[in-house]
Amino acid sequence: MDGRYDPGEGYDTLYSLTMDTDGGNTISGQAWTYQNPTTSDLYLALIVPLAYVDNAYGDNSSPGYRGKSGKGHTFTTC
Repeated sequence: MDGRYDPGEGYDTLYSLTMDTDGGNTISGQAWTYQNPTTSDLYLALIVPLAYVDNAYGDNSSPGYRGKSGKGHTFTTC
């Protein structure tokens, strides 16, 4: 798992999603699947808006999420 969707990785089935949030809003997303024909392993890529789930840090993080959380999404070294 590399944490990103890449069409070149073989994902071939798209499911369009509509999800209700805890705040009563509705968001759209996508679920892509691929099943390896040799091993039958199933791969899933779930894509949701960064404004809803921001697992990015640094320059790629969502400014809207940083503003709501107040946490700033930064790394520190120990």
